[in-house]
Amino acid sequence: MVGNKVKTDSLLVIGRLSYPSGSAPSNRVHLYCKALKMSGGYPFVINLNASFSEKKHFGFLGRHEGIPFYFCQKTPYRENNLVLRNLRKATGLFNAFIFISRFKKKKNIKVLFFSINFFNEAIIYLYLKILGIPILRECNEAPLFIRKEKKFLRLHTFFHTHLRLKMYNGIIVISDYLYKYYSAIYPKNKIFQIPILVDLDRFNNLLKKTHDNIRIITYVGSMGGD
Repeated sequence: MVGNKVKTDSLLVIGRLSYPSGSAPSNRVHLYCKALKMSGGYPFVINLNASFSEKKHFGFLGRHEGIPFYFCQKTPYRENNLVLRNLRKATGLFNAFIFISRFKKKKNIKVLFFSINFFNEAIIYLYLKILGIPILRECNEAPLFIRKEKKFLRLHTFFHTHLRLKMYNGIIVISDYLYKYYSAIYPKNKIFQIPILVDLDRFNNLLKKTHDNIRIITYVGSMGGD
């Protein structure tokens, strides 16, 4: 409770994103948030990085189809100067801490780490643990030591399988392969398998006649297998 108001459930998606503009990661985040909002929750996207060099139609704080977002460096544009760029990154982390702290006073929060590097993840993790905020993690790519079988990755393997996974209250995987892998080293009741997401509303206005020389190749089916 805050005063006489009941806190509403909220999901903060934090990562090295370029939301609302970007590729597959931004699209997946948007559909997570869209589904949560439709079910009565309150999503918010925090962009840790500022990756754009060209002019965009949005600023550092705004909404995309009703989903609020925030660039914690107070700009979506990348700084060219190396010193200033790293200073902005440090300032951005500090701004993220302030934002999370203020947000927690109003809402019940869970945090989803998405496309985040370990340095940022470790720092934010410690802060979230102090605040008692549950943490979820997107694990939609096979770990590096599976993709590259090299001896120097043994330490990485031990760290990932015995230590890093203990940081999370739950993880999200995208495929049967990853579900099978993680279920052997992580509690199954904390693994959420969410397959590839497609927003069919994006295709509502695409039923138009195309030129005769344009061919569209479409694949529909399972993405499983090796």
